[in-house]
Amino acid sequence: MSEALNIPTEIEENEAGLNGIVTIIQSELMGLEWLQKNALGRLKPQLVAGKLEPWIQRSADSAEYYPAYPNDTVDSFSCLYFHDDEECFNEIYVKRTLSIIVWANLQAIKLSKEELKRDVRGLLRELDCVMELGRSVDQTVTGAQSIYPGFDVSGLEERYNTYPYTAFRLECIVYFADLCY
Repeated sequence: MSEALNIPTEIEENEAGLNGIVTIIQSELMGLEWLQKNALGRLKPQLVAGKLEPWIQRSADSAEYYPAYPNDTVDSFSCLYFHDDEECFNEIYVKRTLSIIVWANLQAIKLSKEELKRDVRGLLRELDCVMELGRSVDQTVTGAQSIYPGFDVSGLEERYNTYPYTAFRLECIVYFADLCY
């Protein structure tokens, strides 16, 4: 892809609700050596030529967006996508399904997809905001459409759908307190 990812230089620091969950998980993902601090935050759907595409916002206060697709300038990156409605429980808590999406050039980072998944799962198991780990979806089995369900992925170059590139999406249930102050 000719359009390069512009990696955000700082993490969004809004600690309220879902933004707090994004900050926590993004900060932890940045600690994975192979991810090279490319934990890019929340996926922001954008309407492009009448089609809904997966894009990433550069930072919370920026109007700059770029496609959530791999390219030759970044060996790996992750992004987060909340894809269902919030559900309240125990009167003050809210839970929601979150997908952690990872793209990687396996030749460049010299690890297998299973090692990457193991690292991300291990990290998520340690976080108090993660209630449960769910399923994992691989792009090599079901195509890029399964990584970005509900999005048009026709803008993704075909070469990123085969080795050495790989992608997976891990689902988990996260929760946070919804308190009034």
